[in-house]
Amino acid sequence: MLHLRNKLSSSAPDPRPLPSQERIKNLNDFHTYAVYKYTSRGLFERHKLLLSLQMCTKILQTVNQLNVEEFQFFMRGGSVLDHSAQPSNPDRSWMSEEAWDNITELDDLQNFKGIASSLEGAVSEWEAWYRNPTPETAELPGAQPHEPACARKVP
Repeated sequence: MLHLRNKLSSSAPDPRPLPSQERIKNLNDFHTYAVYKYTSRGLFERHKLLLSLQMCTKILQTVNQLNVEEFQFFMRGGSVLDHSAQPSNPDRSWMSEEAWDNITELDDLQNFKGIASSLEGAVSEWEAWYRNPTPETAELPGAQPHEPACARKVP
């Protein structure tokens, strides 16, 4: 973005015409940066990160690189309306009912199908992963070679 800002603010015009797609991309990049810069001027520091998140998610959504259903789930969580149809919590000693509700609702998303049954089948391994001080670097328990979606990171 800095390169683009310097390029657009230089006094000498570039004699080479840009292809229209590249020019459009440059204009969009510049205006995105300008909107962030001028909007963030009026915000408190603690709100600037929220502005960045909102702008990034909208950009990713526009170019179809953000699964909106997954994003909304991670922002709001899941809610179980009928607990009678839900499998019971496999281990209440370390997993709250709210966490189990979220896992069973996460299981409904296409990219996370089977996570609840994986947890039910390997409770002690999942608990060890849960208690790991750095679970983001540890391998997910019960991850199968044909199930890379459970292990993928949210963009």
